[in-house]
Amino acid sequence: MAFVNAVGDNWLHSLAYLAYVQTSSFNFPVVPNPYFLASLATNNVVVAVIINLALPLWGPLIVASNWHPMTRTILGMGFDRVLPMKFADVSDRFNTPVVAIILVAIISWIGLVGSLYYGVIFGNMNFTLMYTIVMAIGGIAGVVYPLRKALYAKSPITGYKIGRIPLVSVLGVIVFVFFTYMAIAAGLNPSVGGPTNPYALTWLLITFVGCGVLYFISRAYHKAKHGIDIAANFAEIPPE
Repeated sequence: MAFVNAVGDNWLHSLAYLAYVQTSSFNFPVVPNPYFLASLATNNVVVAVIINLALPLWGPLIVASNWHPMTRTILGMGFDRVLPMKFADVSDRFNTPVVAIILVAIISWIGLVGSLYYGVIFGNMNFTLMYTIVMAIGGIAGVVYPLRKALYAKSPITGYKIGRIPLVSVLGVIVFVFFTYMAIAAGLNPSVGGPTNPYALTWLLITFVGCGVLYFISRAYHKAKHGIDIAANFAEIPPE
């Protein structure tokens, strides 16, 4: 935030526009990164080193908060038959979803190569905007969850309320408001959140629509081939 206040929003937005939209006029050797640019703005070597060291230190946190849940999400999708059941396999030796981990690793390596050697192309994916929208939708799920009375009655959180309002609904509102604000901020500040050009918004639309299409294709396939409606998987709380 101190860096944004120092250089101004207009300068950051202009730089992001050149990098992500008017690429032929962008002569900087790397895609603009607030951390790297902030390190250039100081004459203090110690401060510059700390700033640049802080960026790779995000790695372990990102692995724990993003990559790890992704493998479990893929495992869950295999378990629910949205993806092939092979993705739900758990290694007897390591007690981990090896197939899901391998898939995430492959996708991550493709993204890494694309970011390093084809930065402009892969730079048109606004992960921040996508992530915050997903989290905001999760907040809506928390708000309406108590309306599924039969499902909610089996939940261990039914006894937690604020007055007569279920606590999960209150927390859902907080989550929705917070991440909606973050999504708006990411959309209006491409220099921080990521690109919001037509390419980025197209990738965003493809991702959300593609997930819905995948679900309905899987549901139709299992209905036709096995006589199973995978929608029933979401009619009750999954086992621990």
